[in-house]
Amino acid sequence: RHSKSEIVDMLRKHTYNDELEQSKRSCTSHQTLSRTGLTNSPGSSSLKPREHLFQKTVTPSDVGKLNRLVIPKQ
Repeated sequence: RHSKSEIVDMLRKHTYNDELEQSKRSCTSHQTLSRTGLTNSPGSSSLKPREHLFQKTVTPSDVGKLNRLVIPKQ
């Protein structure tokens, strides 16, 4: 699980999607192993609740020239 500051950093560096896909692959392979009984943690396949990180309506000024969300330094 990543902290809020780590997620914001990933968004700034445009690496969030890559991290998300890697996490999905890891989670999927772990769930497959859990279902086949190849792991020793019985409750590990349960889903964790999501946490709302941001409350903001995106405006045109929030989007840069490359149609990417611009996140201020602070």
